Amino acid sequence: MSRTALIALALAFSACSGTAEVEAPTTPPVDVPEVVEPVVADGDAEAAPAALVPSPSETQRAVEAAGIEVALATLISHPTLAIASDSEDQVAVSTGVVVADLLLTAKASTNEQLITQIDAIALGMKTLDAGSDIDSVLMDLKTRIASDSMTRGELVSELELLSGAIIPELEFNGRARIVPLIQAGSWLEATNLLARALKGTGQAGAADALLKQPEVVEYFQKYAMEHGVDVAAPVTETLVKALETLGEVAHKDGSITDEDLEHVIESTQAVLSLL
Repeated sequence: MSRTALIALALAFSACSGTAEVEAPTTPPVDVPEVVEPVVADGDAEAAPAALVPSPSETQRAVEAAGIEVALATLISHPTLAIASDSEDQVAVSTGVVVADLLLTAKASTNEQLITQIDAIALGMKTLDAGSDIDSVLMDLKTRIASDSMTRGELVSELELLSGAIIPELEFNGRARIVPLIQAGSWLEATNLLARALKGTGQAGAADALLKQPEVVEYFQKYAMEHGVDVAAPVTETLVKALETLGEVAHKDGSITDEDLEHVIESTQAVLSLL
């Protein structure tokens, strides 16, 4: 994303603040999603898998649409991660996890908790050389949270824009694998919470629709495996193994069982426990 575009987004965020509190439109319930091939321009096939990656918010809405009355945010068991590592891979995955947690907890968290999460994301972005423009966007958001100049509905809408539009457009000095690893962190966190929410519910149909997404797994595998194991941090090797398990579940014939869900939980938790 160009500097001009990011600054325009920051200004657009600022323009939303005001004295009147207007709730953002509520997203209507959606059917449990099926993976649908997006329409992409010729030569842009690389972008297709990235477009298929469901956001944590989409995952939560799909859970609700399946009739499962569990808020994924209530299953988060770790505090805000400290974004500190010599490993670029670990910083990227950790930042993605915090992005997911921020999206899922935004409506219920205190201002202080939200600011702590935004500070962690900002540190991750700075460590990964994302550029000053994204930092300006995050600091503007932080200021507006601290001053109570936005509703939580507005906050969630802007966080979804941040996760789904702004971060994927960052270039990180040309390092192509950074955005997929940030997305992988968010997706692994949401998948871990999803499997824990589904286990024991008997919702095989929901589990199949939400977890059988081989294109998403293959997209992440390309970037996790292509560059080998990051010796400085076990997170990369563990991520590769977790994606192998998730790939097996995604390609499984027949419905996903509680045993499969346990494998998903164990494999994703193995990554999360290293962050």
